[in-house]
Amino acid sequence: MMYTQLPAPEYAPPVASPARAAPRFKALFLFWLLAAFGSGTYWALRHGAPQSGAQAHALPAVTPPLAPDFGKHLARAAADANLAEAGIRRSEEQLRHALALTDNPTEARHLHGALVDLEAAHQRILADRDELDSLNLLTKGTTQ
Repeated sequence: MMYTQLPAPEYAPPVASPARAAPRFKALFLFWLLAAFGSGTYWALRHGAPQSGAQAHALPAVTPPLAPDFGKHLARAAADANLAEAGIRRSEEQLRHALALTDNPTEARHLHGALVDLEAAHQRILADRDELDSLNLLTKGTTQ
């Protein structure tokens, strides 16, 4: 049987003295203070002062000298979107025709995946063209 030695009465376990704990507490307090200041600054910059109702819903003004040039760019972009849509429609028809003629299941799966990607691009073109049309209407309303 093994005996353990009891500590002597004059022996005191090592304890951090209050002088050593103060710098740790000070560093922790400064860290939390810095974190609170940083998050408060971020929140203030992110949210800012609330705008009045008239400022929040005001349309952006188009300067008159740039408006005709901007209209030309919008018309050119709409024409390019129409050409891209026509090209996508032709490609979809060609893919559907090739899909109907193929006998290989692997090739059919690849063609079907390409057709799905092409249809997604077609939908994006349609959405972009709608946005161009609405932007064109907004610029015509501000220049008149």
